[in-house]
Amino acid sequence: MLKLFNKRYRQLTNNEIDMLKPIFSNSINYSIVKIFKDRYLPFQNKNIALSPNGNIYFDEKHHQDDFSISSNPDKMWFIHEMTHVWQYQNGFKIIKNALKLSLKGQYKNNRAYCYNHTCLTMDFCSFNFEQQATIVEHYFAGKYLNISKYIDRLAYLEDVLKDFLKDPKDKKLISCI
Repeated sequence: MLKLFNKRYRQLTNNEIDMLKPIFSNSINYSIVKIFKDRYLPFQNKNIALSPNGNIYFDEKHHQDDFSISSNPDKMWFIHEMTHVWQYQNGFKIIKNALKLSLKGQYKNNRAYCYNHTCLTMDFCSFNFEQQATIVEHYFAGKYLNISKYIDRLAYLEDVLKDFLKDPKDKKLISCI
């Protein structure tokens, strides 16, 4: 059988769901999310996770049995990827938009992920989908992991995320660019 169709996966753990709910509330159908212990594409870089279809694909080296008890960087990475799950489950076309960013050269030097935390606050939907995931990840790092670099940005992040944190089910919050 083709390796592409022989994936190893697990469901989210209860601890992971408990870690996600303060951010995403019930805006994600947690019961259908699969965490694969394999790359999505055969040529996928081993240090990149992909979440193109509401599931997350971590290379075996980076897969965790429970991200809620993993290192802070792994927790942050998991939150970033779960933001893509949230986007996908709420109608955002991840693959199509990743191709757009790629064609614009935005993945080169990680430009697709950068946002300016010193500028005037922008609406959450005005960020591209990778920036949105990074903003949620950094909010999580400041608010729940107490990482000083992100605590310093917390006021900005909370301002950008104010509508999202009030109602993460609001589909108008998903990236519009």
